[in-house]
Amino acid sequence: MISGPICDFCSSSDPPWLYPCRTFRITIGLPGERGESRDDWTACDECARLIEADDRKALSARALAAQVARHPLLPQPGVYGDARSLIDTLHRAFWEHRDGPRRRI
Repeated sequence: MISGPICDFCSSSDPPWLYPCRTFRITIGLPGERGESRDDWTACDECARLIEADDRKALSARALAAQVARHPLLPQPGVYGDARSLIDTLHRAFWEHRDGPRRRI
């Protein structure tokens, strides 16, 4: 079990970076099911490197690979595509609501 902060992109422990982000609401899962991101986002060194390089495709692939490693049933038909879509939607919202440069935690 992980205790303490985790990377908001790949869920690795003890991320050293914080990205200021405005609060946003987003549709997740079923139509009408909404979620909200209220706080700044944290990132590990590798995810921060991808963010700084604006490599959104690689960041999404890294996040999805981390989730597949944690949830072995995720790659089943009909689930993997949904997970990728959710990650891409969340990341798009992050980029749209990012509010300043990263800083060390």
